Amino acid sequence: MLLKDAIEEISGLRHVVDRLELHSGVAKRWLYDSPYLGTGEEIQRELALIDAVMPLGRWPEVTSPMSRVKDIRGTIHRLAAGEVPDDIELFEIKVFALLAGEISGAMREAGVAVVQVPALEAVVDILDPDKSRLPRFYIHDSYSPELARLRARLHDVTGSASGDEGLAGQLFAGCMAEEDRVRERLAALLRVYHEALSGAIVAIARLDILLAKARLSGEMGGCRPGVSTGVTRYEGLFHPRVREVLRGRGREFQPVTIAFGEEACLITGANMGGKSVLLKSLALSQALFQFGFHVPAARAEIAPVEALLLSIGDEQDEERGISSFASEMLRLDRIVREVKGGKQVLVLMDEPARGTNPTEGIAIVNAIVEFLSLHRTRSLITTHYSGIRVPCRKLRVKGFRDTGESLSLCDLPGRMDYSLVEEEQERVPREAVRVAEMLGVDAEMIETIKHYIS
Repeated sequence: MLLKDAIEEISGLRHVVDRLELHSGVAKRWLYDSPYLGTGEEIQRELALIDAVMPLGRWPEVTSPMSRVKDIRGTIHRLAAGEVPDDIELFEIKVFALLAGEISGAMREAGVAVVQVPALEAVVDILDPDKSRLPRFYIHDSYSPELARLRARLHDVTGSASGDEGLAGQLFAGCMAEEDRVRERLAALLRVYHEALSGAIVAIARLDILLAKARLSGEMGGCRPGVSTGVTRYEGLFHPRVREVLRGRGREFQPVTIAFGEEACLITGANMGGKSVLLKSLALSQALFQFGFHVPAARAEIAPVEALLLSIGDEQDEERGISSFASEMLRLDRIVREVKGGKQVLVLMDEPARGTNPTEGIAIVNAIVEFLSLHRTRSLITTHYSGIRVPCRKLRVKGFRDTGESLSLCDLPGRMDYSLVEEEQERVPREAVRVAEMLGVDAEMIETIKHYIS
């Protein structure tokens, strides 16, 4: 999986990626093609590089020339394939080589060696025979004595009062032909360095991305996660996008502490108890970890997985005419196939089978939990159903703090405790009636509801 694919699947990932402050024209494309890192060693290497550039901050000596770097991969590809660059492309190659030299020099001066930018001084020498080191290019006379002779004669002919137009035309055509031969020679000389040019593009993009990841971690308040071989643990886990929205409304996000291993874990709690947000936070954090980012938590230790399998949200495939329940069943089938295939996965399911009747829904959830428990699959499943009898670990959102006072809609979030506690009983919390009472719903209606509950 590439990052650009994960962005379409994981809630909040686009928001985080869009916050990256990239400078070069090559970094964004390179970022979106970043691969999913499947092993702890790969992830550790990427996180170590972020730590190495963290003290550099915005580093204007590097970010300033980076902002002028263009993506010339197409030009380099055509050069390597034997094509002859035109003057604009030769200009772009020269400017890129000059900027790469600036960036490389700044890195040497700062003593930073996290990414090696190949030396391109030889490329600059080829395109800058007069040693001006200025960002410009033209076919200089010094490239060809014959070109210099033809240009001098053309100048004399066109400058005289009795200039011979026919001769001038021949000389001009001769100049053009000789310039083409010069471009062919320059292309042959530059072709030797096409790998160094490509390597410099990669190095600059990597450095730009690392700096952006480091800055984002500081701005977001994230942490470098440890790599676990067993239990995944979070302290102070939060969802950046949700926290930002809440702060815009004058409220604060309540971070969550959670730990889970190779087991099925059932999470219960009241409506508005943050269960869906918790799953989205776990999905986002796992994805960021596997793409080599710091994660939104105070502390974290995360076990890598080969795949992140989600069934979160009431989605409908309207184009195919598939209902939300059918789409959910197709996602469940994929989960089963991946687990049976032996993949190490993290499964996150938000209220499975809520789109069907309770009798079948309870049966489906029992079957899901039994299957995931049997295969010792890292998994968290939220539910409102009572009667889940399969042995598994159970957590419950603490829920509403009842102060005995009346409640308004605006008060609801402030009365909610989103922390998790271990749960042993089979029945899920029944807080719907209590919330309705606290909101001042008609007393007679409340009594009727209680009658049918009993």
